[in-house]
Parts: sequence; C-alpha cells; structure tokens
Amino acid sequence: MPESACTPDGFREFFEAYVDSASVRNAYTWADVRIGRYAAPKQDARSVAKAGYRDFRIGAVDYRWVYLDPAIKEPGDYPRLDIDIKPKDKTAQVEYVKAEFDAEDNLVRTVGDRGAYVFELRDKCWYLTQDLR
Repeated sequence: MPESACTPDGFREFFEAYVDSASVRNAYTWADVRIGRYAAPKQDARSVAKAGYRDFRIGAVDYRWVYLDPAIKEPGDYPRLDIDIKPKDKTAQVEYVKAEFDAEDNLVRTVGDRGAYVFELRDKCWYLTQDLR
C-alpha cells in the first residue's frame, strides 16, 4: 500500500486499492469487524472475526461501483451502486445503495436500503472496522 494512501487525506486512494484487491482487503480488515444496523449502528451489533468475515460487497466493473452479489455469476450483471465517501479525521464512512443510472451515468433512482462500511486509521493505515446494513 502506498504511504500516501494511509493518511487522512489518502482515503480515496486507499479505498480504490481495497476494492480492487482481495489481498489488500485481507491485509486491511481489522481483527474483528463490528456488524450493525445502518439506522442504529450501536444497537444489536455483533463482532465477526476477520477470518470469518466475507461480506464486503463493493466492487468495480468498467470504472463503475457495483454490488458483488454472490448469486450473480456474470460481472456485467452486478447491480450498480451509488456511493458516498465521507472521510473525517481518522474515520471514513462509505455509504452505498443500489441504484439505476441512465445512459450518461446520471443517477435515476436508488433501490432498497442503504448500507455503509466504516474504516478507521489504526496501526499506521486505514482498516475496515464496521459493516452497517
């Protein structure tokens, strides 16, 4: 991971590398990931050990954010995502929702519930620490 990606201002660079590489995801997922509800992150939350966490679902296909649904076999069929990256100091929240876009890639509408992944600067770089659904 480039040093520049492991700074408060480098989160976007870090996130693109995290999405693109399973080995980066493995290296930069915290020892346990807290899974909670998007609407109430601290309520009914539980922790999953890094070794058992397989639920990161954001991918990129043809420079577009997609939802990596394990039931879908063709990458071109993955649902598109509308993503909002919100870095703040030593925390960054990546909010996502399935979405439909027009031919010019303008957002037409969102579909379903929002989710978010929370990353924190720990141990000299960003780590995935929470999965909010």
